[in-house]
Amino acid sequence: MSKGFKASYSARIPASDVTSTSKSTTSPRFKDALTLAIEALSLLELNNLSARAALRGATEQLDIEDYEAQRAAHRLVFETLKRLNFIDFMIKNALDPEVFDTLPLGVKAFLRIYAYEVVIRGRGLRGALGYVRAARDILGWRTLNPVEETFARLLGMRPEALILASKEPERTALRTFHPPWFVEYCVRAFGRVEALRLLESIGRGAPFTFLRLNTLRDSEPRIIEALEREGIRLKAFEGIRHLYVLTGNPKLPLTRMNAYREGLFEEQDLLSAYAVEASGIKKGFKVLEIGTRRRSPGAMASHMAQLMENEGLIVSLRDSGREARIWKLTIARMGVRNAELILANANAGFGAGTKDFIPLDLEADLVFLEPPSTETGAFHQDPSLKWKTKPEDIQRLARLQANLLESALGYVRPGGSLVYLTSSLTIEENEMQIERLLRLHSEFEAIPLEPSLGQSALRGLKNCKRFFLHRHGCGSGFIAKLRRL
Repeated sequence: MSKGFKASYSARIPASDVTSTSKSTTSPRFKDALTLAIEALSLLELNNLSARAALRGATEQLDIEDYEAQRAAHRLVFETLKRLNFIDFMIKNALDPEVFDTLPLGVKAFLRIYAYEVVIRGRGLRGALGYVRAARDILGWRTLNPVEETFARLLGMRPEALILASKEPERTALRTFHPPWFVEYCVRAFGRVEALRLLESIGRGAPFTFLRLNTLRDSEPRIIEALEREGIRLKAFEGIRHLYVLTGNPKLPLTRMNAYREGLFEEQDLLSAYAVEASGIKKGFKVLEIGTRRRSPGAMASHMAQLMENEGLIVSLRDSGREARIWKLTIARMGVRNAELILANANAGFGAGTKDFIPLDLEADLVFLEPPSTETGAFHQDPSLKWKTKPEDIQRLARLQANLLESALGYVRPGGSLVYLTSSLTIEENEMQIERLLRLHSEFEAIPLEPSLGQSALRGLKNCKRFFLHRHGCGSGFIAKLRRL
């Protein structure tokens, strides 16, 4: 087994893992966690949900309120999904693939969890028996009877030999836990050495958590004091105002802390924080945010309002009722007074490449556009994305992004700017979009982003920036700033 494979093959185990010993497999908390994980994986496959949406739905459906059980289920689901191709590969070597595909969703979900816990984490015979007994209680022994022999085969499996017998790109895909098409794409785009480092980093996840302190609510020193009282330690991030790196492990989840409820801070990824900082936003600006990202609605708008000191106007466009509700809650919690929300389907309205989809008469000083993307730069945040995203999605979304850009340009006043950002790794969604825009619109130019973070984009676009998980410790993505002459 290679050194790189060992790094991605092993799991990082939280100290609070309620399934860490075979004795714990008899506890009610363990059974709740396993029940929740089985239900979430079943809902995910049945309804094509994200991992978080499936966990949320399963928690509501089963009415399991034990927070530690929820955390353990979250770990089981996410760690299983990270390695789904490898896990299914092992199962299909222990069970007829045609039989596996016809199994009830609950049985498939448990087999996957069992393969992760017993083979990858090495639970041993006692741990395996504990999991099987719990699953019999949850699903019924008759339901599990057709796959009983598979449990023993998996327990004795040595997957390294199976992997070595595979051919490329499947071998690397199995070792790094990614679809073969994505492995091939990264190798072509970034070179084999860089691609392998990136692919392995996705399994490990982002090493840093970033918090933005909200000076709309209080001064930074007073916020830091309040956070320290709740056990949070911070280190300032150089180059982005009000942004800090979380050090240590808080005793409570961030969203359960008083300081969070009081709007003293917001967890924000480095990519979006840098986009706001580098935009050149100022007090009194008119800003249009076309935000179709599914994560953290309101985080960017509240960041803009903070730098604008609540002066000027921010118009945020959202295309989902649930996102709109989260946006409103975030804006209220953070003390923002200069932001307005318009609920409209940007994807459909922008499809024609015009700005007539919405009755908005606005010449903006600044337009932020974060279009729908393959989210290939966010696979570490939601591993279910890896298995749902297909290579044909790249061209489909690239066409939509081109139309969105065409439409968004119409809102930029002369001398104003547009900031384009994605959470994608693909060249088609990033550099090629900017190349096309500059070729068709001589009235726009790509200008440098300040401060200079990340690294220069590909294809000679030195004024645009890329971020990579393995290089910069944050989600991978792309940012460009275009000024209208």
